[in-house]
Amino acid sequence: MTVGFDIPGDAAEPVSFRSGRSVLDAELVVFAPDLAEYQNGYPATYQGKRRIADDDSATLLQDAEHWRNELRAVLESGMTVFVVLVDVPDAFVF
Repeated sequence: MTVGFDIPGDAAEPVSFRSGRSVLDAELVVFAPDLAEYQNGYPATYQGKRRIADDDSATLLQDAEHWRNELRAVLESGMTVFVVLVDVPDAFVF
């Protein structure tokens, strides 16, 4: 299973960061946080940084907490997790 990351072919099931899916049934997890799915607010920037839309701000916070808990559970169970360190630009969440 891949979260926020695509592997060419049918090697792994791609899952959206917004999905709320559990990864405990996966054999292997590749995780790369991707905020591109979240809409920009208006104005699109705040103090020179990307501004996440008000509605998506709450969703982003919930999604981040979900994946924090999922990754913790996966690691505690002894499963293998690959975390792809991508450059996630700073963003304001309202």
